[in-house]
Amino acid sequence: MADLGRLEEALASYERALALNPRYAVAWNNKGNTLRHLRRYPEAQAALDRAIELDPESGLGWLTKAQTLRDMRAYADAISAYERAIALRHQPARANANLGLVFDALAEYRLCFIQTGMSQAA
Repeated sequence: MADLGRLEEALASYERALALNPRYAVAWNNKGNTLRHLRRYPEAQAALDRAIELDPESGLGWLTKAQTLRDMRAYADAISAYERAIALRHQPARANANLGLVFDALAEYRLCFIQTGMSQAA
């Protein structure tokens, strides 16, 4: 539903899934990502923190958290989260490219160039 732009319906579905199984890390991640798209960042962060708490080795959780932090312009925290996603080898090209965007936003152009090159090699 989220992919169809039906974010509120998707959010309700994730909340129903979590009512049935509150330890379902992927549902917490998807709820957080949906909240991110709704620009409800504090709620998104809480959901993503729960997803990571339940599955700290989930690269997906770290990548989604990094994207949320980048959207919030919390760049230092976004860098750490992207680095964790990269270390976990979750979509390394995407994580490296998005990390490059953070460096670009910080006017760290040398790091942006290096990171973008890494995304192409991943």
